[in-house]
Amino acid sequence: MSLNVPGTSIGDTNQDPTGLTGQTGTGLQQKTRIGFLAPGFGASQNPIPTDPVMVGTRAMGYGPGKGLGVSLNDSTTYGQAQNLPAQWYSSDPGFYKQFIAKAVMYKLPGASADMGLPEAGSVWDNLLQTAINLNKAGGKKTDWTPWDVLDSYNRPAGSLGTRKVGDWLIDNATGEKVKYVGPKSKTTSQTAIDLSNPEQVQAIATQTLTQMIGRAPTDKELAQFKATLNGYEKSHPETTTTTDTYDDMGNVSASNVVHSGGVTDAARQTVLGEGVQKTKEYGKYQAGTTYFNSLMQMIGGG
Repeated sequence: MSLNVPGTSIGDTNQDPTGLTGQTGTGLQQKTRIGFLAPGFGASQNPIPTDPVMVGTRAMGYGPGKGLGVSLNDSTTYGQAQNLPAQWYSSDPGFYKQFIAKAVMYKLPGASADMGLPEAGSVWDNLLQTAINLNKAGGKKTDWTPWDVLDSYNRPAGSLGTRKVGDWLIDNATGEKVKYVGPKSKTTSQTAIDLSNPEQVQAIATQTLTQMIGRAPTDKELAQFKATLNGYEKSHPETTTTTDTYDDMGNVSASNVVHSGGVTDAARQTVLGEGVQKTKEYGKYQAGTTYFNSLMQMIGGG
């Protein structure tokens, strides 16, 4: 959809590609315009260039006398007002950015952060048309401006109420999270199994057997001990329980962590020791050690 100004068209290599150079009293015009309002509000009535429209000091919080950065009274014509975005862009870029920012923030149809003059002109033209058609339609308010139409898209937080989605209250107007209304605390548990590797088994088994029967374990015994320890470890996992407390915005305000269960090296040594105690070798070694110690005491006069 092209944007035209009387006597100029986009794509004509002999003309300014913006269609704006040297134009006064005219503005951005679309061949086909689509108003924001339903036909019952007069949106189907395409305004004509001489239709009056209120602009000027009413714009976007600008106070009386501050104007728009352009020399226009409060009341001007549709044809003149159409060209305002181009004038802002060249003579008041700060105000032009404000217009773009507000249009994007209010999510106007066709507005985006990367739009250029053609798109800005189209958004502005729709605002103008709607304001003119509303004024023609009459009613209690007969001084509609494009800024009034723009502000009709403003939806302050909570203005349309909220709805509950999951653990949150969601603002119907913005779709943003307003308040966390889920459980004030949540408890989660995780289990972990710490299996001894071959090196750990060898170290524990060597220490245990040396103390109990006076020798290091064989390869066969190491394999048996590893199976015994791993079986015990699987049946005694470590449990980590975490309880988080949440504030009204769903942030964790406090957290409590408790560890329980699991297997220590002392427990592993006890498990192996209980197995060794059941062997004949353990009995013989302990008996021999007892007699030997008694003999040494006698020799030493103890």
